[in-house]
Amino acid sequence: MEALVLIVVVVAAILFINYSNRHNRANKLRLAYENALRSGDKDQALIAGRAYYTWIRKGKLTHQDELSVKNKVSTM
Repeated sequence: MEALVLIVVVVAAILFINYSNRHNRANKLRLAYENALRSGDKDQALIAGRAYYTWIRKGKLTHQDELSVKNKVSTM
C-alpha cells in the first residue's frame, strides 16, 4: 500500500513539474510576442507570434493563428 501511495505521489509530482514547465514556456513566449509588438519590429513580432501560437497549439500553427499574428503586426 505504501508503495502505491509513493508511486501516485511521484507521478503527481512529475505531472505538476511538466505542467509548470509548459506554462512557464508559454508565458515567456507570450511576453516575447507582446514586447516585439510594442517595439515596432515587425519581423521580430512575426517570428515571436508564430513561435507563441505554435507552442500553445502543441506544434501546429493554424491558419487562424497566422491571420491573427499578421493582423496584429499590420496594425503596429
